[in-house]
Amino acid sequence: MLKFLGMCLGAFLGLLAGALPSIAGVAIASHRAIYELVLDEQNNKSGLASADGRMAFEISGSSCDGWTVNFRMVNQFRPTDDKERLVDTRSSSWESGDGLQLRYAQSEFIDNAMDSETMLSAKRDAGGGEGSGEVSKPEAKTFKIVPAAIFPVQHQFKLMTAAEHGNSRDASVVFDGSDEALAYKTISFIGARREPGKSGVAYSGKGADILAGMASWPISISYYDDKPKPEDSGEQTPIYQVSFEMFANGVAGRLVLNYGDFSLRGKLSSLEFLEQPKCN
Repeated sequence: MLKFLGMCLGAFLGLLAGALPSIAGVAIASHRAIYELVLDEQNNKSGLASADGRMAFEISGSSCDGWTVNFRMVNQFRPTDDKERLVDTRSSSWESGDGLQLRYAQSEFIDNAMDSETMLSAKRDAGGGEGSGEVSKPEAKTFKIVPAAIFPVQHQFKLMTAAEHGNSRDASVVFDGSDEALAYKTISFIGARREPGKSGVAYSGKGADILAGMASWPISISYYDDKPKPEDSGEQTPIYQVSFEMFANGVAGRLVLNYGDFSLRGKLSSLEFLEQPKCN
């Protein structure tokens, strides 16, 4: 259920503005953000009485040396007819600056016991052809990546560039390793630009002055199975949806993670700007 978190967060969180290395005019820098999570909405199928937790996200690197993304989310789920469950999801990835290589590792713990572990590497074809990858955990195997797929940091660049140019929609295929060989079709909607101080995001901690001086855009991303099943004929239902307020520096000030039967709402509680490596 929670395996989609690394995918979506890697796609939109944690960028910093300034005189920094950039691709296509979009700046990326290092930062660490923590979000407090609570149950937002649910339906009868969720079986949840309540849920809460915390999510930590960190990105560091440059367009020369590549980007490292570390993520952890710990949630306490309280079902209506079962015992509480503590779910701890952790992932770490490295993506090359040119967007052609990816290394990804993820582990999930249920009630402090290891439940699953994934480790893989992938390469995109520089000429735009079919990519390839290798899984080392849970079992060794190889796989192919569709030619159109891009990796998460490149997807982030694409969304930020689209927002800056006033575009309202983006369609991409994203591969991040969170579900081994599976890539996801994504449809993103970008709302109208909000001028500095008009985001409506309530954050008073360190770095709040930087966010207050930046424009922002409401973003909504829907993730779909890249290989829909026959029963999915007609309008395809997204597997997962995420919405957030994206500042001009890429930082997400608030977010909603929608799993279909329930959603989690995240509030930014801590933001730290990290030292930015320089390209030589």
